[in-house]
Amino acid sequence: MTAHTPDTAPALSLPAIAVACPMCGAQPGTLCTSHDGTRVRRNDVHRDRSRAHGAVQAAQADTTAEQRLAVLDGRDALAAVIIRPAADDDPDRITVEAHARGMSKAAAAYVLRSTADHFDQAARAEGDEPIPDRADHAVSLYARTAIERDDALAEVAKLRAQLAAQQPTEDTPLTTDDVRAALAFNADEPAPALATLRDVLLDTAPRTPEQALDAARVLLAAHARELVAHVRRDTDAYRDEHGVTRSTRGLLTGMAHARRTLEEYAAHLDQDQDVPATPTRAQVRTEAFEDAAAIAEQAAAEMRDGAGTWPEEWSSREIRDAIEAAAARIRAAATPTPA
Repeated sequence: MTAHTPDTAPALSLPAIAVACPMCGAQPGTLCTSHDGTRVRRNDVHRDRSRAHGAVQAAQADTTAEQRLAVLDGRDALAAVIIRPAADDDPDRITVEAHARGMSKAAAAYVLRSTADHFDQAARAEGDEPIPDRADHAVSLYARTAIERDDALAEVAKLRAQLAAQQPTEDTPLTTDDVRAALAFNADEPAPALATLRDVLLDTAPRTPEQALDAARVLLAAHARELVAHVRRDTDAYRDEHGVTRSTRGLLTGMAHARRTLEEYAAHLDQDQDVPATPTRAQVRTEAFEDAAAIAEQAAAEMRDGAGTWPEEWSSREIRDAIEAAAARIRAAATPTPA
């Protein structure tokens, strides 16, 4: 059995892989299978497995919420302060509820300040420096922030001066080669065409309307080919999961037609860019026969000039004539037959 890794089977990186699949019976940490276990799903998992993972996550969240519950008997409390974690589960944020119904709020504030002083003394005894008063802390924080801001602004001004000195006096115009180079640079991005469009829009190089149109054609053609790849993956995944039957054949045919339409659209954009067209099979065949015939004719010519030594039982003239005849047959095969 082939051992899969996240590189060869991206589905191993999905969160749902941590639970068993109720559809195909795959155990936690193993890939889902289709067609009675004969085909491994390397790129995704069954929807039932994703739902099972969601149910496990919801149950864990409910358990965590229950663990946070606290029961208080406040029937004889004059005032109360309750500190809870924030609702957004941020560990650095809290919510505070304070009530004073059995005593005056001024008295409650005095008691809380006394309690705060007691907590500060206990914190110092434990080696934990108390947090400074809010007003003093705000003043010191503002002063420190102002200094850091001034230093940052000075550094930014210095970097801008260095960049300005390195910039060329005249910007070179944006070309389609620049756009294709940007596409190659962004090939590892999740959406290379979108990332390249961002770079082109941020580029300050001058461009004419014709240059802008050529750049748009390159980007649209690249985006169309990305869509072709998406349609092909979806088609393959659907075929692997459901097979080819009378009920699925129509949908698979429609998806294949959509893919061909996108491919034709990308090819049309390439033609508008004056990109050299891909040679046809007939053109490739003709060129191959032409090259073979040229090699055979060269060998016959060298033999005619007397170059080379041959075994005694062979006749150099017969060999040369055979090569020339083969060259003639290859040359004839290279010529397309009229329809």
